Amino acid sequence: MTYQFDFGWLIGSLPVLLKGIRITVQLIVIGAVFGVAFGIACAWVRALGPKWLK
Repeated sequence: MTYQFDFGWLIGSLPVLLKGIRITVQLIVIGAVFGVAFGIACAWVRALGPKWLK
């Protein structure tokens, strides 16, 4: 049994796949930026905020 992989269909779908990769990377970057900002804000509030948050 020999297998022959046919990736010819991939060439036609390449623009859609690249667009999906671009959107995925954008979502990762945006999520990371907001996550870091939220983490810094929480740490700042905990360090300098009211006593009940500490």
